Amino acid sequence: MDRMEGIALIRHASMRNFIALSLAASLSFASPLLAVDVVTDPVGFVKITALTNSDTFVSIPMTRLPIFAGGISSAVGNQITVTPSPGWTPNQFVYPSGTESNTFYVFIASGAKEGASFTITNNTVDTLLVDLDIDSLSGVVGGDKIQIIPYWTLGTLFPDGAGAVASTNTTLGARRTEVLFPDFEGTGINLSSSTKFFYLDTDGSGPLVGNWRKVGGGTTNQNPQVVLSDAYFVIRQNVPSSTTTLVMPGGVPMKKLRVPLYASNTSKQDTHAGLQRPASVTLDQSGLTNDGAFASSLSTSLSGRRDELLVFDNNAQQLNKSAAQVYFYSGGIWRKAGDAAVNAGSSNVFLAGRGVLVRKFTNATPDTLIWINTPNY
Repeated sequence: MDRMEGIALIRHASMRNFIALSLAASLSFASPLLAVDVVTDPVGFVKITALTNSDTFVSIPMTRLPIFAGGISSAVGNQITVTPSPGWTPNQFVYPSGTESNTFYVFIASGAKEGASFTITNNTVDTLLVDLDIDSLSGVVGGDKIQIIPYWTLGTLFPDGAGAVASTNTTLGARRTEVLFPDFEGTGINLSSSTKFFYLDTDGSGPLVGNWRKVGGGTTNQNPQVVLSDAYFVIRQNVPSSTTTLVMPGGVPMKKLRVPLYASNTSKQDTHAGLQRPASVTLDQSGLTNDGAFASSLSTSLSGRRDELLVFDNNAQQLNKSAAQVYFYSGGIWRKAGDAAVNAGSSNVFLAGRGVLVRKFTNATPDTLIWINTPNY
């Protein structure tokens, strides 16, 4: 599978865990890649505990730091041209296996399409070619701001295997910590994981000799495997693994976020979603019901429910765990299954670093709805 196929495959915790948000308003730095000096967003880190003999549903709360920030002169088709010309080296942002560990995306940082992101497939001295996937550059205009950011990867989320228990061989019984990607391309609900990774340290002499491997992927080093910020993954600690702590540092996302939600015309459809925020977000603050992204239920009865939000308890020690809470929107308020008479809108459902599952009701036609979230800090 080539790099872009891998991206296509995966495309489709509370405030107390927000340990160190920088109190400095911003940092100013210069880089050879920057057209001008850039003022960065605040930085900090979030800690996630992955219990032994358990599944932990993880989303990425922080961004990697941008390597470029500038303005758009035009956006046509799948091409974004920036001004003034930064003088990039042609193909500078192309991922060549074995020589570059990063895949890059362009983030739209202002304007009508703020929060949209597109994988960079090529570039000239001043123009980016992007993979539009399910989206388009419609609404992106001259004067809008962009950032170029490297995707998180298995190697950067778990540097030298930190946060994982290394496996000493590739057999099923020897695999300790596994990272599971859900089936992002499948149709329906309760989809099994499609891809598994594990950190291999064959001689046990230390983390520097290890790297990530894919189950069924041979000896290929999977450290550069992209992990998207708008979807969750699962950390599975197999027996006899110990509890681990994953420390995720980075920039605090200060802009709007756009999360795609998928709807099928043949069945209910699950979207394994992640909200890239390092602080708790309530149901009312989430913006999930805005612009038709999340359909209101007809009533509070099971038969009257339409779209549902499933939340998992990372403090429960269990493999293959079911959702701990199910929420739905009805009569203008958020409600929790089993206690539907109470307004649940103030509940801190979106915890820093915890993934959620959005279950869309059967739609008249296949569709992708966009959940737009505005920061609450």
